[in-house]
Amino acid sequence: MCRNPTWLVAVLSLVLALQAFAIGSNVQAQNIKQMPLTDAQVKGFIAAQEDFEPLVVSLSEAADEPNEKLKNDLDKVAKKHGFADFEEYLNVNDNIAYVMGGLNSKTLEFTEPVERLKADLEMIKADKEIPKEEKKFAIEDLTRELKTMERVKHKGNIEVVKQNFAELLKLLPEDDVLRGEDDAEKNDADEKESKD
Repeated sequence: MCRNPTWLVAVLSLVLALQAFAIGSNVQAQNIKQMPLTDAQVKGFIAAQEDFEPLVVSLSEAADEPNEKLKNDLDKVAKKHGFADFEEYLNVNDNIAYVMGGLNSKTLEFTEPVERLKADLEMIKADKEIPKEEKKFAIEDLTRELKTMERVKHKGNIEVVKQNFAELLKLLPEDDVLRGEDDAEKNDADEKESKD
């Protein structure tokens, strides 16, 4: 029932999971159990971060086998914040991250993560500066990911995440991709600068 602890550390801190989706998800789309999100779930998720923080070290030390006490502690924190158990908390995390991966951090305009991944794939194909071997690997990886990636099934999730976006953003470090320019905006700005 517990997932890979290395991944759980990222989930508990929220940073890496959201960051992964923001820059082109490495979390496998087929592992996401899409579910409708409620405002209460998202608010509970945000509130739970502080209580999960002390468990991050214990979780990272647990390697592949978290003990029963740690599992119980994770469930206890999840239940305190309105989740049935830690697994439900993780599912909410996945759904929030999936939607955030499609949101423009400035305009909150939503683009399906599938479409963003397709755009990333085209950018990589067109980039002449990426070494041939790296480019091949990236193209294969993104192509494989696209085959399994789904569109957001519960469109209401987009609005729920947008309503809580400012609070979710506060959970990310200052230098996170979602806090700064979107890649497309940065590329446009870079191109304009090089022409001047």
